[in-house]
Amino acid sequence: MKIVSPADRNKRHIRAAVLGTGRIGSSLENDRLREKPASHAGAISNNRETLLVAGADPDPDARAAFAKRWKLPATQVFESAETLLATVHPDLVHISCDTKAHIPLLLSCLEKHVPVIVLEKPIGSTLEEARSALPRVQAAEKNGTSRVIVNHERRFAADYRQLREIIQSEELGAL
Repeated sequence: MKIVSPADRNKRHIRAAVLGTGRIGSSLENDRLREKPASHAGAISNNRETLLVAGADPDPDARAAFAKRWKLPATQVFESAETLLATVHPDLVHISCDTKAHIPLLLSCLEKHVPVIVLEKPIGSTLEEARSALPRVQAAEKNGTSRVIVNHERRFAADYRQLREIIQSEELGAL
């Protein structure tokens, strides 16, 4: 993990925040058996161009663990995403909370013109819910205020790449 002085926190880095600081947001980094980075915060911290500046989660234990793990002051870890967005103004937001909150948080990020939004899969709880957000996403991308990326990181994981190679080689037969 890189340690950046407070004076450098706002310079030369893409300022990133995580909404949902629990399992996929952060704590999977604690699993010694997982390929790293294993969480959204881990991926942000692993990239020299990004700087993890904040997190939000309604669970006080998750917030405390997140602040400790990523060496963030408690003032940068919020109970609500709305407070984080209004206070921090990040360049990049990772939405890694419960699925039922994905669409509301996505819409909040679009409303605040967050430049890049990484949305954990699934997009929403239902297909209809996901489709309901599509016009807002398309409008934001068309006018250049936000770009939305749905997270499918496992396609790059070593075990998934190996499985793909086995399937393509047809060593198990045609699938």
